[in-house]
Amino acid sequence: MFWTDWNVSRIERADLDGNNRTVIIKTDIGWPNEIVIDYRGKKLYWTDSRLSRIDSADFNGENRKTIFQQKGLHPYGISFVHNLVYWSDWASQGIHGVNVTSGSLKVNYNRIGQLPMGLTLYDKSRQQPGKLYIS
Repeated sequence: MFWTDWNVSRIERADLDGNNRTVIIKTDIGWPNEIVIDYRGKKLYWTDSRLSRIDSADFNGENRKTIFQQKGLHPYGISFVHNLVYWSDWASQGIHGVNVTSGSLKVNYNRIGQLPMGLTLYDKSRQQPGKLYIS
């Protein structure tokens, strides 16, 4: 499992039983709000509202890269699908999406609501085969 620790500005990982706890990101990080895992690409993506950016690294915290940065952003929630990272942003009160390879902005919805928090995406390609039941 992976988690962000906003209080001490770091990202950690551990086995699911809590063993082997390791700090994987501890430098050049401000307020890591949320994290998402790209299982196929074996990468982590996270929002950093103090540094106004979206960053990535591999599961060991290596090969770090800034995916998108813009002064005045306050990214919060984050999700990933099809090579796009989407995030909620408190400054724009919106949802935005960026291509993780090119860094180009692909989705830009401003003023959807005050202080949008967590973000979850649904995509058929990421679902297990079977029927979808919504009640």
